[in-house]
Amino acid sequence: IPVLAVTTYSGAKGVPGTLHEMRDQFAAAQGLTKHAYKVDRPEDLEPTLAAAYQTCQAPRPGAVVVQIHVDILAQKIRLTDHRPSPSTSRLPQNKIQQMTTAMAEARQPIIVLGGGARGCEQLAALAERWDAPVLNTVNAKGLIPAAHALAVGASPSLPCLKRAIADADFVLALGTQWSETDYDLLMNPTPKRQGTLGFVNVEPPSST
Repeated sequence: IPVLAVTTYSGAKGVPGTLHEMRDQFAAAQGLTKHAYKVDRPEDLEPTLAAAYQTCQAPRPGAVVVQIHVDILAQKIRLTDHRPSPSTSRLPQNKIQQMTTAMAEARQPIIVLGGGARGCEQLAALAERWDAPVLNTVNAKGLIPAAHALAVGASPSLPCLKRAIADADFVLALGTQWSETDYDLLMNPTPKRQGTLGFVNVEPPSST
């Protein structure tokens, strides 16, 4: 969910300062959000807000914080045009070709879906083209009909499915971060993966 939170701080500009019990509000915000911005100069306010607005919306929606020094809040600032540029993030054509070739040559391919694959209408057709079983995270439930012959319909954290992922010679991961909460919920030993892992995501995976 895109959230833009605007906060303030006082004291020497650029210095974290103390807010009640919080030693460093800016550092705390950095650990909880996609990005935290700090505005110390009036001329930085508008471009920073524009950048923050774009960051919270794309490529993956989330929360951002803009921390503005209290001295700036009472100033009159002339506005210009700092409209955020539209996101043009796309998978390079050569990467698409590499994944297509790897999928075509794979003998035991698997497709793994996360919540980021929502809105894609070709998922079932993709699975059928490569005859690849489809696993999904909780956030991707329903993207492949449960009655579909290639829908596995069980948690990727199950030991048998973790082994299947490890044994696959190519795993196509769409819209997923490969996190413990989806793939290691039961905290079982994870087999060493033998094949290639291909990610298609708007942001880099948090772990591999």
